[in-house]
Amino acid sequence: MIVHKIQNFMNAGLLVSPWLAGVGKRSRFDDDIFEYLDGQAQSIIDMQWTEQMQTMAFGENLPIPDRIPRTALYEIAASTAVWIAHEETGTPEVTFEFADQALQRMRSYYQTHGLPALVEVYVIATRYENYQAIAYYRDMPERQFILGHLHRPWVDYSLQDELVIGVLTGNMSIRMDGERRVVSLTNQGHANLIEITAALEQSGYLDQRVRILHVSRFNSAIVLEETVHKMAPDWIPQRAAFVNWSGIEPGMRVLEIGCGDGLLTIDGGLADRIGPMGSLIAVDPSMGMLSRARLKLQESTRKWVQFMKAGAEALPFESGSFDAVVGAAFLHLTDIPKALKEVRRVTRDGGIVSAFNILPIEMDAPFFADWMAPLIDLAKQNGRKEPKNFFISAISIEQEFAKAGIRVEKTEMLASRFLYWWPRENVNVAVRGLGWAQEELATIPWAAREELIDLLEEHGEDVCRRYSQENRVLRFPMQMIRGVID
Repeated sequence: MIVHKIQNFMNAGLLVSPWLAGVGKRSRFDDDIFEYLDGQAQSIIDMQWTEQMQTMAFGENLPIPDRIPRTALYEIAASTAVWIAHEETGTPEVTFEFADQALQRMRSYYQTHGLPALVEVYVIATRYENYQAIAYYRDMPERQFILGHLHRPWVDYSLQDELVIGVLTGNMSIRMDGERRVVSLTNQGHANLIEITAALEQSGYLDQRVRILHVSRFNSAIVLEETVHKMAPDWIPQRAAFVNWSGIEPGMRVLEIGCGDGLLTIDGGLADRIGPMGSLIAVDPSMGMLSRARLKLQESTRKWVQFMKAGAEALPFESGSFDAVVGAAFLHLTDIPKALKEVRRVTRDGGIVSAFNILPIEMDAPFFADWMAPLIDLAKQNGRKEPKNFFISAISIEQEFAKAGIRVEKTEMLASRFLYWWPRENVNVAVRGLGWAQEELATIPWAAREELIDLLEEHGEDVCRRYSQENRVLRFPMQMIRGVID
């Protein structure tokens, strides 16, 4: 039941604390918007929240402070407003318009599914953050838990009530460790964390959180174009080669998915390949990336190119609209089955589907294994040989093409160099920006994640002193794949 509630919550476009997924540690509200959202949350609770709803959400025997239902509504509305701002403008700056849109999404959800369901999803999501953090630190100082600095730094209220509820339900315990009071999970708490994690995984909530991370990173321009080009000198020439290999011909109607800042569209020559007798629509879910791509377009005379905001899983085009669909380094950031189903739908019979894909990184390069040792250690603690990440194998991609009804015509493998010559810039781009191993980092609390990334930067400086530049080049395996719609 809870899995369906979470899925309905996500389908309604609602979020809990997108700050955790990379938007930032604090919202960008002015005081008037904060007071507006907080007042709206309080008004809804005052007018609609009943004792029966309290029992439905929390059970019969648990005393629940009045703050929690109101806080649930405020934090959901605020989180959703920040994400709407990201979707609409590429920044986390919230306006009253975005606040109203968030409130409307929330009202639509609880009018259909009920206020208790809304509060219950909030409780599950925040309980996951709390229990995950306690499990990671094992014994968390009580004061640190109450302040939330280690795991929920975006909140501006005490977590004392949540600690009390955790103890009353038997999921948490408090004991003395020397002169400190520390919070631990009980055996029941560990079992509850496993159940919550399973529900969040099954519903797609945790995957969605990582996808939000990637979009918000790109929106925030952490991946700076000149820095990426410096570190990955093969990216533009390989994309230009991919355009020639892809089967795209002048005059075609083409859709590019995951266009980013126009690296394939403009720099890689896709627009010029199609030419003025054809048309190119390039889409991306990141408004920040699209803004930078449009700047490139303004500097040219390519009137046949149009940039639009859209995700691969829900393309706003009629079936059979395009002669070809193409994209570079985008599949791994999508729900691949949904994305390819949409790609198949919008491509005409006989049309072409071509993709340029980043494959899983081989971690046997001595310098790289040394540099990423802190992440590798984390993976081992989580029962994995190496860090979990979003890349998928060439065979898996071919299988997904076939499942979607796209007949694979040909594939080609190549390697792309990534120069690990600048310790802090490399980590900032690869981990914070491009989001490599974010799936692994998502298994630990916010503060621990930030500390580990800082450690990678520091450790990288030591690695760069011990390995020569020529021995600090990582070769990413890449795949070009071309299919046809029969």
